[in-house]
Amino acid sequence: MANEVSYLLDKLAIAAFKVDLDTDRVTVLSNRLRTFENGLNFKWSNYTLNCLNGLFADNPTVRRRIRSENLKQMLLSSRLDQKVFTEELVHSSNNQVLILNIVFERSLGHTCAYLTLKEDNNQNLLHSIVNTFVFTNCDYFITVNIKENSYHTIYASEHCTALPPFDGSYSPDMEIYADNFVVPEDRAYVKERMKLARAVKELDENNGFDIYFGVMENGLYRRKKLELRYFDDSKKELLLSRSDVTEAYNQERLRVQRLQEMLKSAYTDALTDLLNRQGLIEELKARLESGRNSCDLALLFIDLDSFKPINDNLGHPIGDVVLKKAGEVLKSALRTSADLASRQGGDEFIVVLDNLNTREDALQAAQSIITGIEEIVPDERSALRISCSIGIAFLSESAGGLNELIALADERVYKAKAQGKGRIADQ
Repeated sequence: MANEVSYLLDKLAIAAFKVDLDTDRVTVLSNRLRTFENGLNFKWSNYTLNCLNGLFADNPTVRRRIRSENLKQMLLSSRLDQKVFTEELVHSSNNQVLILNIVFERSLGHTCAYLTLKEDNNQNLLHSIVNTFVFTNCDYFITVNIKENSYHTIYASEHCTALPPFDGSYSPDMEIYADNFVVPEDRAYVKERMKLARAVKELDENNGFDIYFGVMENGLYRRKKLELRYFDDSKKELLLSRSDVTEAYNQERLRVQRLQEMLKSAYTDALTDLLNRQGLIEELKARLESGRNSCDLALLFIDLDSFKPINDNLGHPIGDVVLKKAGEVLKSALRTSADLASRQGGDEFIVVLDNLNTREDALQAAQSIITGIEEIVPDERSALRISCSIGIAFLSESAGGLNELIALADERVYKAKAQGKGRIADQ
């Protein structure tokens, strides 16, 4: 009789086990992959870690779920009339979909669980899962029952700590998960997009739905990609997987950073770190093409006085120091982030004061620049000093656009120089 039962089990299932949950012992009723174990008795906690590797080599979630303490908890949390459990498992090493049947029984004062493992013949299920997800790259993989608002974890990486519980009520558990692991700047975004109603709406309109966010995992920032798909055409369940995209995310950030650095280098004066001529023109073009409000804009054309004698007599290194210090003076004259400072080349600079309320504001800024430039001492050992002349043009005066505005300010700086050093001309 025993041989007949063993024969039937071998034909109907891959493996069958009787586990005594009180003593943590297992009797191998049948194991097609390790026939020499049939009829033998082992410590169940050791068996799940070692001998079952052939069945669940890369699915630690399953191994955790079938430990004695977890099986006991499953039984305690079940309904009084529920003693039989069936679960679908994904064994990713060979793309098998397996069915695990668990039957609980009390015998001679001991609680036992009979575990039977067989292959699933539903090829539609197998094809859907295998072709939708790559399990070896997943942190976890779960199914979500939309109507019952519940979920079940099929696979979870043993190396990943930022994980939701294995089973539960979807909506409240996802809120808890987001609060515990998702970084603060992404938390509200993730909570909103992981709502079942939002996911269903997105999937009805598109073939897929992806969410990108950051989590703290083992004290490190990691970037994650969450993919949601319908399980099948019935649209009653969702397939949800999360994968780590930190490396790709960091590479993209580095690429963007390098691009920004290249753009900054193309539009920045290397000596003073101000905008160069091209950078100023591009910025002003963008502003003027976007339209203006009722506030005015002033362009201050600044030309250093007596810079050539300093450069010729004290040397180019000291001349460069003077230009750098002049750049610092111009930066200090900027009132808000809307104002701009640039070096046009040589000893010529331009400051743009945006959103002016009165022309007097521009005159005050110009005077502060003159004062700051005159405080620069090129060399303590020399009597040579520096000053500047400033021509101011207002956008409201210019109907010909940017080029006319710059030409008008340039023309007025010559008027200021004709009046003497350290002067301002605004008409």
